[in-house]
Amino acid sequence: MLLSSTIFFVMRIICALLILKLNLSFKQPAKRIFKDLGKLIIKPHIFMFLVIFFLCGSIWGFLESYLFWFLEDLGSTKLTMGVSLAIGTIAGIPLTIASGAIIRKLGNTNVIVLALFLYSFRLLGYSFINFPLESLFFEIFKPFGNSLLMIGAMTYAKNNADITTMASLEGVMGALYFGIGKALGSLVGGLAIEAVGVRNAFRCFSIASLVAASVYLLFTLMWERRRRESSDVEKSNNDKSEEQVEERSDIKMI
Repeated sequence: MLLSSTIFFVMRIICALLILKLNLSFKQPAKRIFKDLGKLIIKPHIFMFLVIFFLCGSIWGFLESYLFWFLEDLGSTKLTMGVSLAIGTIAGIPLTIASGAIIRKLGNTNVIVLALFLYSFRLLGYSFINFPLESLFFEIFKPFGNSLLMIGAMTYAKNNADITTMASLEGVMGALYFGIGKALGSLVGGLAIEAVGVRNAFRCFSIASLVAASVYLLFTLMWERRRRESSDVEKSNNDKSEEQVEERSDIKMI
């Protein structure tokens, strides 16, 4: 225990020293941080994205708080818990490597929807297991809700914010996911377990994940359709303006 704590402390010090050497001169300082961030957040697609990301953090917080406790009640050993973590980590390596291609193929929002659907599948599966080893199968899908979700969310923020508001938006995301979301997921999960039992609590969170995925999928489809229609209207207006300019030029020449 002392050795692992010492290694962790040393690595944190090394990371802190390396961060001090980062060159951030490429980022222009924001003059109106809160005003610019507020204008960004009230956009419908950004606001909906933050709500869904918050829900992802709540689901993650519930799993982080109660999954191993549930497995321990089923008679899991520390070795089985360690193996489950190893499976999730190893499965995440190829997924992280291929994340760029996956996001280009599916899109950022579809990756988030996929993560929520797989969260629902995992939570429902955990609610039916009777032996700790059965949980190892569902751990294979863990990186979709952790590594791939985080990469997809960060690239979404990068694509929808400028250089002055990107860091602020990522800060809000971190607060919603790792802070408020995780805390609320743990709190609501504890209340649900006390009220309906641990298995039904997993099923309740599974239903919540499924509903969130369905709502966000429907929202993104409607938003993309609206954006395409707006783009077509704008393009049509530009074409008409160009035609009018050409007609005026022809009249002047005559």
